Parts: sequence; structure tokens; C-alpha cells
Amino acid sequence: MKKQRKSKFLPLITSLVMVCAVLPGTTTLSKVNAASNVEKILDYDMSNINGTTVVDSAGQFDGTLVNPEGVDLITNEGTKVVNFEGGDTASYIEIPNGVLDGLESVTVSSLVNWEGSGGAQWLYGLGQDDTHYLYYTPSYIGGATDRLGIATDAWRNETFAASPKLPATDWKLVTTVINGAEEKLETYIDGKLVATGSTNGFTLEDIKNTDGISGYIAKSFYAPDPYFGGMVADFEIFGGALTAQDVSVLYSEAEKKIDAIGGLGGYFVNFAINQLEVSSFLKYNENENEIMTDLQLPEKGAYETTITWQSNNQDIISNEGKVTRPLYSEGDQTVVLTATVTDGQTTQTKEFTLKVLKGLEESVALQEDADALKIYHASDVRGNLPLPTKGENGSTISWETSDSNVVTTTGEVNRPEHGKGDVTVELKATLSLNGQSVVKDFTVSVTEMPVKDEEYAAYLMTYFNGEAYADGEQIRFALSDGNDVTEWNEINNGDPVLTSTLGEKGLRDPSIIRSPEGDKFYLLATDLKVYGTNGNWGRTVREGSNSLMIWESTDLVNWSKQRMVEITSPETGNTWAPEVYYDDSTGEYIVYWSSFVYDSVADRYGNGASHNRIMYAKTRDFYTFTEPETLLDLGHDILDTVAIDYKDKVYRITKGTYYTEKELAGEEIREHVFQEVGDSFFGDFELTKEGIGMDVLDHGEGAEIFQSNTDEDKFYLLIDEYGNGRGYTLFETNDIASADWKLSEDINLPDRPRHGDVLSLTKKEFERLKINIPGVGVDVTEPGDGEEPPTDGEEPPTDGEEPPTDGEEPPTDGEEPPTDGEEPPTDGEEPPTDGEEPPADGEEPPTDGEEPPTDGEEPPTDGEEPPTDGEEPPTGGEEPPTDGEEPPTDGEESPNNEEKQQSGNLLPATATSLYNYLVIGLVLLVIGGFTATRTRRKTDI
Repeated sequence: MKKQRKSKFLPLITSLVMVCAVLPGTTTLSKVNAASNVEKILDYDMSNINGTTVVDSAGQFDGTLVNPEGVDLITNEGTKVVNFEGGDTASYIEIPNGVLDGLESVTVSSLVNWEGSGGAQWLYGLGQDDTHYLYYTPSYIGGATDRLGIATDAWRNETFAASPKLPATDWKLVTTVINGAEEKLETYIDGKLVATGSTNGFTLEDIKNTDGISGYIAKSFYAPDPYFGGMVADFEIFGGALTAQDVSVLYSEAEKKIDAIGGLGGYFVNFAINQLEVSSFLKYNENENEIMTDLQLPEKGAYETTITWQSNNQDIISNEGKVTRPLYSEGDQTVVLTATVTDGQTTQTKEFTLKVLKGLEESVALQEDADALKIYHASDVRGNLPLPTKGENGSTISWETSDSNVVTTTGEVNRPEHGKGDVTVELKATLSLNGQSVVKDFTVSVTEMPVKDEEYAAYLMTYFNGEAYADGEQIRFALSDGNDVTEWNEINNGDPVLTSTLGEKGLRDPSIIRSPEGDKFYLLATDLKVYGTNGNWGRTVREGSNSLMIWESTDLVNWSKQRMVEITSPETGNTWAPEVYYDDSTGEYIVYWSSFVYDSVADRYGNGASHNRIMYAKTRDFYTFTEPETLLDLGHDILDTVAIDYKDKVYRITKGTYYTEKELAGEEIREHVFQEVGDSFFGDFELTKEGIGMDVLDHGEGAEIFQSNTDEDKFYLLIDEYGNGRGYTLFETNDIASADWKLSEDINLPDRPRHGDVLSLTKKEFERLKINIPGVGVDVTEPGDGEEPPTDGEEPPTDGEEPPTDGEEPPTDGEEPPTDGEEPPTDGEEPPTDGEEPPADGEEPPTDGEEPPTDGEEPPTDGEEPPTDGEEPPTGGEEPPTDGEEPPTDGEESPNNEEKQQSGNLLPATATSLYNYLVIGLVLLVIGGFTATRTRRKTDI
């Protein structure tokens, strides 16, 4: 073989290349970082934008500015930055093909000033699509952390490094390193390492795009996610992993550029003043010419500018926005509000003219308040009454009672003992306003107390199935096998017992509570229908319901008509996963739930940022509620809180996370529930344990905790493992204080139970439910009314069976009962078979257990942490999926252990029996065939 000759010119060429590489101003070759010898393969200095071309100073990968009309190119003494409006404005930069070719590691560094308007905004994304990608977002789900993530199967296997979210309205150098050789992710902010994580073996080769663009700046691969809002001055990509020393050098260079950018000649103030519109502070008022209630005057503007307000008539509108309507005789009044906006260097003002409408004439106002005054169920009073002291139009209300021992003037009710009969009480309300008054009388009948101290004999579970089924978002009931919580039988053959005809016509997260007197029940549910919406979770956290659905009953069988009660304020985007706690100290029910609460109505329907937090309101009758207030807000998504009393302590379980070192190290603690303990419902709480069930579940939400009927020290916990079709899994503990929850063994739960509730039942209640199908306005057969109740463990009646009342079956929820043997239709169609996903108008329905992401994001819940701004929220009670994540499909295999699969694949009792019969039949068939064959052989012989 001929030996190759080494060129004598090679040393010379090599020397020339090295000289060119270090000469300042050299443009023929990319710059090389001297410390680690990593080549800079892309350099977008935003001062070099020509039309739609973003010039690559490194020379190979010119970018394309898409929709330049949606950006501002801001220049200050020759230094230029690009400002992306973000939100729904589709302006971004495309990075051409080939950037990741041949790379094992990569470093992306960008000088940015994030506007801070919401989560799920990707500063950049490299890769193929919404399943194979690498990205950085300054604010991940819930708004508490940033995230550098890489995935090969969307959010389902995304691995990441996270640190506290990027500060807004300040120039920051964000440097992200993907070190393939060490399988490491690193995030640096202003030259300092703030987060690390593992790539879990994912490589740049796995995610790179071979047929199209390499990725984007200011745009996510997930279509529903919002566009990045803020300024970018520089964007660089290096073909390897920079060291900490390298990144420190980059920051030194960035500081010089920040000085050159300066204050941008008042741009921040100008931007903020242009964003400030009258719609930003109208709050509940229709427009500026019909002001009747308080305004919501913002104190902060875009880019951390400060806003102060001055009113020219503070008797009508104060500088803080409080509105006092003029008297009827004074007529409407015009007020001018002046806003002053400053960034500390530049100041601008803007005026707004508003008309405040005069108040009602006193006699009219009094009559309206008197007409609105009601006492519900006055003929059957079983609990405390809400007796208001203020009318909507400003009247004061005082009360008198004919028997204060039974009903006090503040509404406390002392019911007669059992056997002493009902008592009638007269109440008088006097309404007064500006010297005028009107009187309204009420007669109430207070029902005697029920029989006390009956032991509990079973449990009732309320639940829903999920959004993958046409009737999956309706309320179902199941009964335990006596006090055995591992065996459950579905009422009505697993079909809904309560269906919605109001609001969104979907019901999720049903919660049930027994009154403290014991003979009244209230059932609440989320007003949400996801089925048929193609998984548009972004809608659910901005345009979701402000109401809860409520029913009541005295026997758990015959339920009142459904009523829709608006409980949250107009700036609230959703009202998910209600729970109820009775406060003995005030004689009130505390209803609490999860909501995205925006700064204003304009922000709710615009690009405002928010996250799920826990809200509450108080009630005595479940018709009238106090104004909603915040119960728990950690600054990021939390949802599905549930609380229970035990030995002078309150134990609380919530889906979310404290973003401890576990989360920041890459563990998905936020996808699980945590437990706290406090001395009272409204007191301070301490964290006991986070990540409950992580050893068994891939993720969990919608927790429900209940006490054993037979052992007061034993508790059970249901956790909804959304996303794989399993739903609830049962845990138990004999030491609730330690949060030592263990997986219950050999459980046989109802089919696909999702976020619901469990209520202890007396023996009579249990037997009543075994022989009746609950519904609205149904006739109730009491145990012993000429029919022997089924024995313990016998399945309750199913729709289509002959009930024990004169051979006629009561209809379920107002529907016609099906004929014998016929499967009852759901919403006019045949319900899907187990695991089957019915199509919605030709579309594939959303997957069961998806967590509603935050606005515009692709999830996960309802009640779905679902989710932060820009993400697609989770399902009822679920937390929204990770930034840009797609929710898992129903029945999809998740990477769980054998123990998970064993607990998740248990068949209902009816299915198990059918399976056994089939097996026996097959065995007999084989034996018969074998016998026939031998007989034929003998005959032939």
C-alpha cells in the first residue's frame, strides 16, 4: 500500500486558521471561545436585522423574522434590540436547518429582558416538533420556576433543570448548556450556575430536525402556547458545552452591551402608557360611561413601571378607585382620573374621563333590597339561617324573632329534640335607608332533630369517569361492601345518577357533605365539560365557569333540582374541584376550590398571567355565599385541596409543590400531592410530606381523605392517577400525623373512578341506597316497605332491573327508564364500551385524565394544576401539564412498576364473574371435544 504523503503546507494552513480565529473583526470564520476551544456556530446580534433577515455574524445560519409588524426594533445610540409583543402576536425568528448537525453538546446564550406577562413562553426551542425538542422558558407551569428541558416523547418523558423563575423587566444573560458527554443540563443566569439536571440519556441527535428548520426564538413548538413577550438583544449558539469560566466571560461581554443599551430613551414608560387602557381598571363596570362599583386602579405597569392616580373629585372616586355613587337628587357625575407612569427616569401622564351614575331613589332602593331578601326552605329548617344585615343598594337590615331560643336574631338555629315536634317561629326584617324604612315578615318551621348516634355501616363514593367518554363528565355513585373499603359496587350499573342540564352541561369533581345535624346532604360539582372540545384546556382557565353546581337531599336518593350558583368574581377564569368544611365556631360551611384569578377582567380575557390557587367562601344555605377570598396561594399552581379534622388538628392535602430541592433537582414533585398539618382551618400549616404516592403512581391529583368507620385512628386516601385511564388508587395509614401512606391491597374500586368524594353511611342509609336508584325528584322506597333489602355485598339495583316499588323503576335524573335489558342511553347515544373513546364531531376526543394546562398551553385539572398561563390546563382538579406538554391519552401505558399495574388492572366484580364463567365454558368445551374424538376413534376401530 502506498503511504500517504503529508502536505508540507499543512502546518502553515493550520497557523493561518488559528491567527484568523483570534483576530478582532474577523468574519470569514466563526469566533472560537479561547478557554474551551468551543466554536460559536451562530450569533444573532439584533442590531443586524435587515428587513426579515436576521444576520448571523458567525456566517452560516441567517435567521428569518416572521411577522416583523408584530415587533418593535428599538435603537439607542446605534445599539438595537428587538421587542416581541408576545401573547397571541405571532412574531418570532426561525432558525434554519443544520444548526445541531454533528453536535454531541450545545450551549445557547441570550441577552433578554423578559416582560413577565405569563408562563409557558419559550425563549427558544430547538428540535423537530412538540414531541422531540430542547427549550428554555423563563416561567414554567405555575410561575415559580424557569425550565431548561429536553424530551423525545413530549411532556411524558421530559427531563429538566429548574431554578426560580427569571426576574422580569431586567436585562439577564441566560446561558443553557446541554452536555451530551456527561448527560447533564445546566442553566446559568448572569454567569452564575443556578440549576442542574440530567438528560436521562436523550441526545441532540434524538431531537434534531433533519428535514426542516432547526427551531425558533420567541416561539414554542406547542401551538397553543403563548409567544415570548420581551426584548432580545443577542442570541448565540456554541457547538459544545461551555465551562463555568467560559460563561463568566460571556457575562462580562453582556454587561458592556447592557450599558450600551441604557434606558432606551423612555421606551419602557412609553410602552407602559400605551398599554394602560380604561378596560384595564373598570373591574365589574360595563364601560367608562356607566360606573356604579369600585374600580381596580393598577399600581404597576409594564416593565416594572410605577403608576400613581389622581382624581379631580375624590368624593365620588377616590385616588384608590373607591366609588361612591351620587344621591339620586344629585344626578350623574363626571370624574377625571390622571395616571402618572414612571420608570424613575422618564415620566408620562394619561387622563381618563368617567361618568358615575346616580344612585337609586331611596324608596326604590329599599323595595329592591326587600324583594331580594329570602329565606330558603322556610317550611323545613334544619340548620342555621343566613340573616343579612346589609342590602345590595345600601340599606341596613335588622331582625326580630318570636322565639330566640329556637332562632336567634343572627340566624343560629337550635332544633327541638327528637320526639318533641317541629316549632314555628316568626321573623321580622326591618330595612332602612336615609330615614326611610320597610318591613318584611317571615314564618319558618324548624324541624325536630333526627335520631342520634347511629353507627356507620358502609361508604358512598361519588365520582366521574373523565372527558374521554360522552357521559364521562356526569356524577356516578358506588357503594362499599359494608365497611370493607376495598370492595365497591356501582349504583345504576355504573351509569350516571345525576346529569347536568345547566352551564357547560358537564359535571366533575363531585363533593358531598352531611350537615352537622346529620339529616341534610349537599352535593357540589365543577361546572366543566371537556369532552368534544378537542382538548382546549386553554379555554377552561380563561373562559371557564364562575359557578358551582349544587344539589341537596334529606335521604341521599331523592335529590333537589340542579342549581347553578355563581360563586367567583368576574376576573376569575375557572372554578374547579369544590370541597366543603363545616366551621363549628361560626356555624357556617366553608366551600373552597381552585381558581385562576387574574388582575382584572381584561387580563382574564387578554394575555394576563395567573395560576391556580385555593379560594373560599362561606355559606349557611348553599344559596347565598360571602365574597370569595384567598385561602392558599403559593405563587404557583396548586389545586384539589381537601381537609379533615383529627384530634384537635386539621390535616390538609393538596396537589402542587413547594418547589423544594427535590423539584429543582429534576423530580416531578409538582405532579403529586403533599400533606400539611395545622391547628385550625384558617391557621398556619406546616409541611409534613410531599410527593405522596410517588413510589406507586406516575402522578396524582384529586386527593380525597376519609376516616375509617371501624377504627377512628385509621384513614384512607384516594389519589387520582390521571393520564393512564386508571383514576383513583387507594392508600391507607394508621398514623396520619406522619403521612405514612401505604398502598391498600386487593382493591376492587368502581370502573374508572376519577376525582370525587366518600361519605360514611348509617345502616338505614346503606340499605336505602341498595334498593333505590338516586336521581332528581324520584320516589323513595324505604327498607322494609314490603321488600326485603338485599343482603350485605349484594349489588344495588341497576337501571333496567325491576325495582321494589310496585314493579316500576324510578327514572334516573328525569330520563325515561329503558326497556328490560336495554342499556340506558347517555345524552342520546350509546355509551362507549370500557376503554373505547367515542369520536366528537369527527374529532378524537380529549384523553381521559388530561391535566388542564394553563392558558394556551398543552397540558394537564380541573381542576388540572393544570396549569400556568399559556399552558393547557389539567382535567377536573388536575394540574396543567408541563410547558407545552401534551396530555397523556386514556389507557396509555405509563412507565410504572409491577405494583402499579397490579393495582390498576383489577376488574369490577361483575366482570370478574363473567370472566370466570367464560373460562369454565372453555374448559368444558375442550373436554367435550377430546371425548368426542376418542369415541370416533373407537368406532373406526
